[in-house]
Amino acid sequence: MVHPLAQFLAQGHLYGITDLRYRWASHQDCAQAMVEAGVRLVQYRGKDLPWEQQRAELLALVPWARERGAWVVVNDHLDLALLSGADGLHLGQGDLDPARARALLGPKVALGLSTHNRVQAQAALGLGIDYLGVGPAYATPSKPEEPEAGLGFLAWTAKEIGLPQVAIGGIQWERLPEVLNTGQRSVAMIEGLLGAPDLKAQVARIEARLAQGQPLG
Repeated sequence: MVHPLAQFLAQGHLYGITDLRYRWASHQDCAQAMVEAGVRLVQYRGKDLPWEQQRAELLALVPWARERGAWVVVNDHLDLALLSGADGLHLGQGDLDPARARALLGPKVALGLSTHNRVQAQAALGLGIDYLGVGPAYATPSKPEEPEAGLGFLAWTAKEIGLPQVAIGGIQWERLPEVLNTGQRSVAMIEGLLGAPDLKAQVARIEARLAQGQPLG
């Protein structure tokens, strides 16, 4: 059975990720600003903050977002995802073993996994993963250590891997057509979203473009 959060991504939507390089003082503030602007799925990515600070922010954020019809995914920290009652956990390749995470989370919490090449994407099958993050589509300052996977990887994964997916990595508004042309339907954005002068307007136009799907021709 497809998790509702993963089903949402399969339909083609925006996946917001918190980042403090912009105008917000905390990850909680950033996430709430995105939800108020219309983002329905937000990843809380405060992994470099003290654990207690993350816990306090998530305990406030998760119920607040749920009341507004939005999902919160926690980056990396399984314990924080469970403590806060978050809707999902997103793991990187160097984090907790996904199969172990699945066993600890149970079926109600969505589990996402970042993949950067075909071997990693294929290995994700059978691990109880609900959705994949695929990329980086382009070089990105948020993950300078991760080499660009490229649009070819996005296209291959969209065709060959039967899991809901979200494209990530350096995706800007002007790059959306070529990203969607790979067959990917949902996109995760940081600078392309949070760097916009009018966040609500940016969310609206991105969601409208994603609703159109893959370009013709």
